[in-house]
Amino acid sequence: MTVEELKEKYVGMEGESMQMEVDNSNIKMYAQAVGDLNPLFIDDEYAAKSRYSGLVAPPGFWGWPSKIGALPALMMEFIGGIMGAGYPILLDGGVDMEFERPVRPGDKLTGTPKIEDVASRTNKSGKTMVFGTIGTTYVNQKGEVVGKTHNTLMCLSL
Repeated sequence: MTVEELKEKYVGMEGESMQMEVDNSNIKMYAQAVGDLNPLFIDDEYAAKSRYSGLVAPPGFWGWPSKIGALPALMMEFIGGIMGAGYPILLDGGVDMEFERPVRPGDKLTGTPKIEDVASRTNKSGKTMVFGTIGTTYVNQKGEVVGKTHNTLMCLSL
């Protein structure tokens, strides 16, 4: 399969939505796990006196569900297609995040992954690399976008 055929087949494909209910404990656990001890994320009394009137989630909090649930199913199908097309070496190209609004206890988040792009280029050693981008948009129970992630996969030919 050519890169153009990969692009035609996969770009626009959506995975199943993932859902997560936010509470004080998972905000605090995430903050501690990533080592961000900002009192807005872990101290109820401090956060209550802030302009937010309560705890808010650290940046990236809503992105961790993308590592479980529907994204892996979509990602595995996508990776399988790229590898099957002759690009079997997989590298993590990183993740970009866009922050739109604070996430608070009581929010019910829904993340919907979608394949955004497939592109290729030749590296300095003459091998072709295929880049795939999977975006996930996270909305709260009001339908407001709280953030987006853009995960980049890099696959290299042998």
